[in-house]
Amino acid sequence: MQRRATIVLNPRAGNGMDGNLLLELARTACPSWDVDLVVSESSKHTVELGREVAASGVDAVIACGGDGTLNAVLNGVRQSGADVILGTVPAGTANVWGREARIPRGDPAGALELLDDGRIVSADVGVAGLRGKDYRFLLMCSVGLDAAVVADVEEHDRLKDLLAQGAFAILGTRVLARFQPVRVRVQTDADPEDTQRSLLMGVAGNTRLYGGVVEVTGDARADDGLLDLAWFEARAGWAGVADRARELVRLASKGDRALASKRAGRVLITPERALPVQADGEYLGVCGPEAPLQLSVEPGAIRLLIAPGASPLFRDEA
Repeated sequence: MQRRATIVLNPRAGNGMDGNLLLELARTACPSWDVDLVVSESSKHTVELGREVAASGVDAVIACGGDGTLNAVLNGVRQSGADVILGTVPAGTANVWGREARIPRGDPAGALELLDDGRIVSADVGVAGLRGKDYRFLLMCSVGLDAAVVADVEEHDRLKDLLAQGAFAILGTRVLARFQPVRVRVQTDADPEDTQRSLLMGVAGNTRLYGGVVEVTGDARADDGLLDLAWFEARAGWAGVADRARELVRLASKGDRALASKRAGRVLITPERALPVQADGEYLGVCGPEAPLQLSVEPGAIRLLIAPGASPLFRDEA
């Protein structure tokens, strides 16, 4: 009996990926699989499709789009409770997971060939609990400056379509000019004592690459049941923010790592005023003194399709 896979296509990705062409490529690249395709209309619809497809009895679900598309499909698959393989055809803006999994953008046939030739790994899934809702993430969740930029980019989606990652740079400059550090209280299961920080940005990484260019949580593993935490603190006022902006640029340009201060399975972040939150490049909302951000991990909760060979994110399962 042929194994079954369904591609969930974001039609806005890859300058308008053609679904019929994608199906033809799939039938050539992995003839031992019965592959079909569904097309998403929105992020919410992508979650629904991920849930419905996973529950339909397929062996694999393939997200075709960027990290946001993969995140939405992941959330749908987890909602279904089905044990399916999750793969990706990278066709988005940054494609951070595609880089982590060594699946190059612009080669959909090569990505689909992994159904036969790839490696299947069990990965942790991060959970961001915010205002009574749980959001799953594969890459990372962060609070502060970068989440404010993500929120601004989502309000200017046409600019993102036109300039891709350039939109983040342009809008990021505007956000940086007005963003002020926020005092936050951090509690983790690794350290029961509260830590007070004047926070510019905080990252909880399940994987290593941030934005596809720098290893902010460069020692993270995706199968250790823990999140790696990196904090960027700053003095109040423009001078402090400018100092940290220069540090972020240095990290990106030289490939240095931010210091991950801790690893933890549970994290509670309580800011003294509203602080934006994003996960896998998707804006989630704001946490605040009355609505802290709760982070946790579902160990080994998803099976992922990656390129063959050893990966620093996963233990050697040979």
